[in-house]
Amino acid sequence: MEQLETTILDSTIPHRLLFWCTPSSELVQYSTQCEAPQIVENGGVEVLSFTQLGEPAFSERLRSSIPRGISHVYAPTVARMSSVVLGPERFTDIYPLGSGVNVYRPGFQKNSNEKEGCDGTLVGPSEGFVGSFAGCPFIVLSGPTHTGEKLCLAAHAGRDSLMDKRLIASGTASRSHFSIVDALVAFARKQHADPRELTLRSFFSIPWEAYPHNLNDPEYAQINRQRYVFLGQHQRDDGIFIQKDGVLHFCLSSLIQYQAKQLGIGRIETGLCTLPKDGAHAYTTHPSLGGSVRNLVLLTRR
Repeated sequence: MEQLETTILDSTIPHRLLFWCTPSSELVQYSTQCEAPQIVENGGVEVLSFTQLGEPAFSERLRSSIPRGISHVYAPTVARMSSVVLGPERFTDIYPLGSGVNVYRPGFQKNSNEKEGCDGTLVGPSEGFVGSFAGCPFIVLSGPTHTGEKLCLAAHAGRDSLMDKRLIASGTASRSHFSIVDALVAFARKQHADPRELTLRSFFSIPWEAYPHNLNDPEYAQINRQRYVFLGQHQRDDGIFIQKDGVLHFCLSSLIQYQAKQLGIGRIETGLCTLPKDGAHAYTTHPSLGGSVRNLVLLTRR
């Protein structure tokens, strides 16, 4: 296997920017990066939520992160962890950032005043994908199609995007695909791609050591136990739950690895650029940056 080109670019601020790009020999060329939030003048932490799209300061901040030559950038509405992949034509809301760069978001659902929930989409040449994530993995499925196209699908892969929470809790499915990995493969098949010829990678996940799922947690014990039992019965526990110091932890990268393998994806590389346990990057359980603080995740395709 080729050496993975993983780099921390800014050595003056530890873990401020994580960057990864495909080997030069690969068919589909793309790069991914994860920017930690900045500390602002009053000592607070920069807010990178996409609820600010349209605000001049946030637009300028976002545009500064997007390389030249990229004019179309897709920003799915990931908060619902829907496991939905929409085609680019469904991204009908346009937010100009200036200098010819536009961010595209899903429009309203048919006969509804609610925006379409969406975790992923198709990214074309010289296009991008952007999101504000807090330890949820970012996954990319790429490779050839039988019609000669070069496929690149990008998606948010939070825990509840990877597992249908209602199905686990009640036995009744809440959506068409149990996992965003399933949804990506189904979309790829519609594009005339064979999963055996594709590569799936995951990036920027919360470290499993920082993601406890205690079976006796005072608030989440029931759903944690349901997840634990479900994975043991239906998907096997291939290192997904890890015991350390008497506490059970959840490894999202291992879950993605297992699901991708079950779907017959030819090449799988998970856990790339896992967020550091210490430093500036935010994740859900970060001791100082938890809660609403987010990192800025970006994919650009060459």
